[in-house]
Amino acid sequence: FVFIVNGLCLNITLFRVRLAKKQGGGVVSSSTNAASSRAVFTVLLVDNPGFSRDLVQHTLEKQSLRVLTADNGLAAKESVLTDSVDLILCELLIPKISGLTLRKQLLATPSAGKIPFILMSVNKQEQTVKRAQSLGIMHFFSRPIALYELVGLIEILAKKGA
Repeated sequence: FVFIVNGLCLNITLFRVRLAKKQGGGVVSSSTNAASSRAVFTVLLVDNPGFSRDLVQHTLEKQSLRVLTADNGLAAKESVLTDSVDLILCELLIPKISGLTLRKQLLATPSAGKIPFILMSVNKQEQTVKRAQSLGIMHFFSRPIALYELVGLIEILAKKGA
């Protein structure tokens, strides 16, 4: 059976988790010593509550990253303005303010506009990708996300100091 929850194909995700557990002794994703040798890198994860967000959050925390979460665009905007955030990982289709609108509003604030922004969605269409590029969004992941790709990209950004 295939179950779609928050745009995530559960049978693929569960397969990946089981495979990672077999190969990594219960670790969904692993990294080199880069994660432990750097200062704490903070990721704001903006996504609907549920299995998908929990999986991404757990994976990033296993990499010694600090993960803040927001359930909607307004909460994310407030978090960016009050907390120290190094990277924003945002679902396109979130309540109150969409991922693209959030990015547009953050660009109006000089400090927040400089924070790297990664978008993710099951609804990845050419027009949406072009709009994301015009807003300086650096990467747009299709869901379900390959966690090793996400972790790899974040590790590169953390090394660069975002």
